[in-house]
Amino acid sequence: MVESDILSSLGDIGLTQYEAKVYSTLITEGISTAKNISNICGIPYGKIYEVIASLTSKGFVFVLPTKPMKYQAVDPDKVIKLIKLNNTKKIEDAEKIIRKELGQKFKKSKKFTELHGTFWMLNGRMAINKKMEELFEKAKDHIYILTSENGLNRLKYYAEVLKKIHSNGINVVIASKITKNNYESAKYLKFCPIYNINLDNPNHFISIDGKESILFEPLPDDEDLRYGRDAGIWAQNTSFTQFIENFFEMRNTQVQEFGKEIK
Repeated sequence: MVESDILSSLGDIGLTQYEAKVYSTLITEGISTAKNISNICGIPYGKIYEVIASLTSKGFVFVLPTKPMKYQAVDPDKVIKLIKLNNTKKIEDAEKIIRKELGQKFKKSKKFTELHGTFWMLNGRMAINKKMEELFEKAKDHIYILTSENGLNRLKYYAEVLKKIHSNGINVVIASKITKNNYESAKYLKFCPIYNINLDNPNHFISIDGKESILFEPLPDDEDLRYGRDAGIWAQNTSFTQFIENFFEMRNTQVQEFGKEIK
């Protein structure tokens, strides 16, 4: 490893540039005087004692009681163990304060925000799928799903989850364009009403109990369950979600229910 990499690594564990040079020099030279260290490192002699004192306080250097005083580097293994121990204690102490003080404030601010309704951006198909699964688990009354032809193919992977939810008395309703390319997927979902609609708009919609919803655009709109640059909005807003659900319900009254035709 080159010297610059060593100095950079020492900087990563909390040493200044001067401190890193002095400690690295002492590792190489063994026991040495301040004057000799100053000459090797190119650090002004008037500055070298300040640097050594700082290294000593941090546990990197021993001071030997000689005349003139000499210095020796502490074993790097012992230094690393000491740093880890100190950092662990610092993190634990900080954790206690953060959890106690900021945690309480967060809970209060969260309750305050949720009363007014909130919106979050969701980026990526995996993030949207994860949030969708969370919403499915929270459903108490109904789940509405508006999806595309390929979206229905992806939805079949949630068939068992949705079937269990439906069997628990929660109304699951799906609207999608049914074609020969997703007919088999629709058969996986035949336990709930499926409305066959001509979906030209690629945006998808999922709502839970008229309280929470996700609007998203699949990019690309393919059958891959995990990978995609999908972008969406998760809304914890009753007014917004019910407004969208009204359009969903109104549109489904104007089209034929497809689910009952699947044999």
